[in-house]
Amino acid sequence: MNGFFNPAEWVPVVSSAFAVSFLLVPFLMEVTRRFLKLCAVVLGVQALVGVLGFALHLRAVLGQPGRTFFEQLLSGAPPMAPLLFPNLVILALIGLWVLGRRLPEGSASRVPAA
Repeated sequence: MNGFFNPAEWVPVVSSAFAVSFLLVPFLMEVTRRFLKLCAVVLGVQALVGVLGFALHLRAVLGQPGRTFFEQLLSGAPPMAPLLFPNLVILALIGLWVLGRRLPEGSASRVPAA
């Protein structure tokens, strides 16, 4: 059981809430290309959090007692779980790309809210 006692365990919780708040904005108001680029940067940080989580989970698995790697894997933190972050980042970037293509080319630089 895990009670999130280690502060490092809160990094994906806080960072994903931050990213979701950024990705909700286009549904609520008009956004600019600049904001979409900022969203892409926030998503890049999310991908890094996922890769770092994979490394930390793998390190925890290797520190588990067990004779074989398979036994350690079964009793430890799931290393593939944090890789959901980069997968979702790819999907969100596709959405941002499609949204960015809807921006008018002229002087108007805002995408209307959905």
